[in-house]
Amino acid sequence: MSLAQVYAFTNGMVMAFDCGGEQVPELQGRIEEVKLGILEHCGPETEFWIAKWRAWRQQVEWEIWMGLTSDKLAALAAEIHGAFAR
Repeated sequence: MSLAQVYAFTNGMVMAFDCGGEQVPELQGRIEEVKLGILEHCGPETEFWIAKWRAWRQQVEWEIWMGLTSDKLAALAAEIHGAFAR
């Protein structure tokens, strides 16, 4: 299985989608708990995102995404969210 998109949300939860657009439940949960499984199933085509549910999303490089923890995610999301403020 290869992942197409992986989202880390501001609440620390992760959603993963395969190339068919289907959610991958075994790779969803707290970022600290699923990160290694994500790494095993991502490829060069995998897109990594951080997002606030139904508000905004921002694509990031996989190196940034893989370095995230819940605390770092909150700080990065606050920085990005400021960029989206009007």
